Amino acid sequence: MVKTIAVAAGVVVVSTVAVLGVLRSRRTCHPIERSAVVIAPLGAVQSRIANLQQWTTWSPWERRDAEFDRKFDGPASGAGATYSWAGDEAFGAGRLTVVSAASGKVRVLSQIDRPLRAVTDFEFDFVAGENGTQVTWTASCEDDRASLRDLLAGAQLPSATDLERGLAQLKSVAEAEAAIEIYRVERSTTIDAPLDAVQEHIVDLRHWTDWSAREALDRHMREQFAGTAMEAGSTYNWSGDDAVGSGRVIIVKVAPGKVELEVLVDRPVASSSDVEFTLAPEGTGTRVTWTIAGDKDASGKAFGLYAVPLQKFGDDMDDCLARLKTLIETDRRIAAH
Repeated sequence: MVKTIAVAAGVVVVSTVAVLGVLRSRRTCHPIERSAVVIAPLGAVQSRIANLQQWTTWSPWERRDAEFDRKFDGPASGAGATYSWAGDEAFGAGRLTVVSAASGKVRVLSQIDRPLRAVTDFEFDFVAGENGTQVTWTASCEDDRASLRDLLAGAQLPSATDLERGLAQLKSVAEAEAAIEIYRVERSTTIDAPLDAVQEHIVDLRHWTDWSAREALDRHMREQFAGTAMEAGSTYNWSGDDAVGSGRVIIVKVAPGKVELEVLVDRPVASSSDVEFTLAPEGTGTRVTWTIAGDKDASGKAFGLYAVPLQKFGDDMDDCLARLKTLIETDRRIAAH
C-alpha cells in the first residue's frame, strides 16, 4: 500500500514537472519578425509608428467597436510618448511607450496589465528603397517568466499573424495618404476695366453663372444664394445632373485687389479646393490672376466648380476668364454709349 502511494506521488511529481516544463517552453518568447514594403516616403511611414496617436489607424489590436478610455501623454511623437487604454475584461488595459526614435528605427514597449500581464518589446526598422520603404517589425518578450496561474490561463502574446495584419493595415493607410497629391493651377488675363469694376463681378457670386462655361451644361440645375452678397460668408449652392454635380462656393475673405473663396464639391466625388483671385492695375485695365489649389483624393482625382475634373481645370479657367473679360468690356462699351 505504501509502495503504491509512493509510486503515485512520484507520478504526480514527475507529471507536474513535465507540465511546468511544457508550459515554460510554451511561454518562452522567441522573437517574431515580419516585413512589408510600403509605397510611401520613409519619414511618412516612420511618423505613423513614432506618433502613438497614429496607431489607432493601423494597429492590429485596435477595436473601433469597443468602449474604452484612451489617454495620450508626453510628447506628440518620439521618445517618451505614451498611449494608455482601459476597457472591460475582454478588452483589458495597458499602455504603449515610445522608448526611442531615431532615423530609420523606432522602439516601443508594450505593457499589458489585464486581463493578464505581458510585456513585449517592439522594434521597427525602416529602409528606403526604389519602390518605397521596407518596414521590419520585430516583437520579443522582455520577461518570459510568469506565474503558474498566468501560464495555465494561457497569457496571450503577439503572434506572427498580428504583425502581418498590422503591417498590411499600415501599408494601406500610409499608401492612401501618400497618394494624396497637392495641385495648383493658375491662369491670368488682362481686362480693359478699372479694378473695382472687375472685382465687383468676381465677388458677387450671382454673376458667376454669367461667365462660367460649364453652367450651360445643365440649364435646369438648382441654384441658391445665401448670406450677405459680396461679403465673407456669402454662399452659392448648386445641384444639377451628372455633368455639373453639386456643391457650394463660399467667400472666405474680401480685400482690395483680392478675393479668397472655398469650393466644396459633393458630387460626383467629395472634393475641396481653395480659390483666389488677385487683381492689380495694368495700364488702363486690370490684370486678373486666378489660382485654384487643393488635394487630390487617394485615386488622384479632384473636382471644382460645376464638377470640372482636375485635368480640365486649366482649359476651363481660360474659357471662364475669356468670358469674364468679354462680359465686363461689353458692359462698359454699352454704358459708354
